[in-house]
Amino acid sequence: MGATEFAIDNTGKTVGEAYDTQVDSDHWEHGHSGYTGTLAEKDGFVLIKRPTRITAGRLMDTIIDAEQWMFWLDTDEKYRHVYTKPPAKCRKAWDRLCGWFPYVHPLFHPMVYGYGADRICQLYGDKWGPALAVEQSPAEKKERWSDLPRGTKTFLFFGMASC
Repeated sequence: MGATEFAIDNTGKTVGEAYDTQVDSDHWEHGHSGYTGTLAEKDGFVLIKRPTRITAGRLMDTIIDAEQWMFWLDTDEKYRHVYTKPPAKCRKAWDRLCGWFPYVHPLFHPMVYGYGADRICQLYGDKWGPALAVEQSPAEKKERWSDLPRGTKTFLFFGMASC
């Protein structure tokens, strides 16, 4: 089976509540049969901290571009001729993402030290693993959602899902 990109936002008092609400909605819309290419195919989420003055949408776009560059870097040099080299914007996205999320040694616990850019890109590209989640900025929340109860937060979930 294949994989497809998805990006969906939802609201809740916590990220877990927003995730559960969206998964229930995806099951309602697409059924429980699997391979829907939605958040319902993911086995959870990893909440990443949004850098200051960066919107959730821009962070998502940066991760998508950086993941292309990371794939290129991880490809053995003797096979790189098979793939088209990603554009310069992907290299810039990788550099920007590494600035926001520096390398974290695999032995350090991610709940304490967070994730590095390399691990975030791996999580994004994994169709079977957890989705990435980021809290939206107040401007994004105001633009997308109106009349939310006090204390409600909005979260963007994105990644690759099996389809």
